[in-house]
Amino acid sequence: MWKRTLSVATAVLVGAGAFSSQVMAQAASYPDRPIHFVLPYGPGGTVDPTTRIIAAGVSEVFGKPTVVENKSGAGGRVGTTHVINSKSDGYTVLVHTNKLPMEPCLMPNLSYNFLTKMKPVMALTMTPFIVVVHPSVPAKNLDELVKHLKANPGKLNYGASGIGSSGQMRGEQFKAQNDVDIAYIPYKDGGSTLKGLVSNEVQVSFDTLPGSIGYIRDGRLKLLGVGTEKPFFLVPDAPTMVGQGYANLAPQWVAAYVPIGVPDAVVKKLAAAMGKALKTKKVQDSYKKLGFETIGTGPIETLKTFAVEQQMWCETIKKAGISIK
Repeated sequence: MWKRTLSVATAVLVGAGAFSSQVMAQAASYPDRPIHFVLPYGPGGTVDPTTRIIAAGVSEVFGKPTVVENKSGAGGRVGTTHVINSKSDGYTVLVHTNKLPMEPCLMPNLSYNFLTKMKPVMALTMTPFIVVVHPSVPAKNLDELVKHLKANPGKLNYGASGIGSSGQMRGEQFKAQNDVDIAYIPYKDGGSTLKGLVSNEVQVSFDTLPGSIGYIRDGRLKLLGVGTEKPFFLVPDAPTMVGQGYANLAPQWVAAYVPIGVPDAVVKKLAAAMGKALKTKKVQDSYKKLGFETIGTGPIETLKTFAVEQQMWCETIKKAGISIK
């Protein structure tokens, strides 16, 4: 899905035209104070380290301080709403996962239309989803898992952190792609889901690889497929889903966004700084240690990917009959 380039040339915006002298002056002096990076979740997980690494990288590029703020609540909507309502000057940046394209279809009563309020700056990192099972499941590969699920419809459970979570969406994606029936058990968070899987409360999970890698390495969980086309660096010997003849699960990616009114010249300058930071060995090594690949695509491609995923997830959500009031 992603063209994994780090070309700053991708960070140009559609419709960039003549700028007023005021806007040009604003862009020329940007940044002249700390940029605030807002993540809509608490410490830990995927978004928190992604945000802190890119914020530090941008600080080094600009030679200016940056601030990271955790604004959790309502499944990420508190932090998102905070940035939507912030001043359109490029000093408040939202860092969020590709849960965003799911939201309009999951929540018919959502109070905002994200793409009319915000615009992307850059897609930052990606990590694949995996199919992982409890060791008691009699399957050594995806063929054997699917065969077992078809022979036992509804008898196995899969877990994920809440209704509409990324893990549930990948579970529904897998069910639809392979015509299997697995019962869904919601947990309060990712840590609880993994504990449920390790203790055999649930038998299957669709998780990001960094979250499960410790349990896989010590043998408490079995990894049956990685959602990449080529072997993933974190588990180079693990079988991929495509290599076994199965469609990939959508990866998790994290991107940076600003309010729609931020001048394009400011967005371009911020994107260029992010692109430069992502190319540094320090930032790449930091992400690699966490199990993330860098992406580095700018506003245009990020927006295209957002739109493609939104259509895909709306179809999945409609088929599964999932809704959050």
